[in-house]
Amino acid sequence: MQGPSGSETVYTLPFNDENLKSLYERRQNDNLNFIVKDEPTEKAVSVKDVNAQKTFELFHKPFEFLFKADYIPAAVKA
Repeated sequence: MQGPSGSETVYTLPFNDENLKSLYERRQNDNLNFIVKDEPTEKAVSVKDVNAQKTFELFHKPFEFLFKADYIPAAVKA
C-alpha cells in the first residue's frame, strides 16, 4: 500500500493485548496512528491521547468506548 510517505505497513492481526503489545514494542518512533474500524460499515475512527504511550494505554479499553470516543470529556467534544 502507498501512504503519504511512499509506503505504509498494514497489520491484520487479531486484536488482543498480546498482539497490541508486540506491535507497539516494534515501533520505530512514536509517530503512530491508532485507529479502530467497524468492519461491517468500514467506518474508521482515529484514537488520540496526549502521547503515544497514553493512546496505547487507551487501546486496552473496550471497542465501543474507543469507537464512540467516550474517553474524551463531553465538554471537549462540544
